[in-house]
Amino acid sequence: MGWTRRDIAATFQRMLQDRYRRAGDEVRRLRLARGLSQEELAHRAGMSTKTVARIEKGSDHEHRGSTYRRLAEALDVPPERLLGIIFSEDDDEPHGLMSGHSDADTNSR
Repeated sequence: MGWTRRDIAATFQRMLQDRYRRAGDEVRRLRLARGLSQEELAHRAGMSTKTVARIEKGSDHEHRGSTYRRLAEALDVPPERLLGIIFSEDDDEPHGLMSGHSDADTNSR
């Protein structure tokens, strides 16, 4: 069974969603470790509380790297700490985009 464009797009979308969720988890962890509320972090980063909440939930995938840079600055961490999660070339899956398919499927391409 070969990959269709739809398969590749869906796999890529799931991978990105997971990365945004992990970045959101890290924002929340860092915020709580610093004793900040979402409102305080939003104020420091120059964004709305709603934006911070959506990022922490991992449900907001529309923000640019500059949004995460502002959050990193407000949390006093290097931007790579958040951006590296989203834009990393590494993948937790052993076959990267091919995860979820058997080795036979991968080798037949």
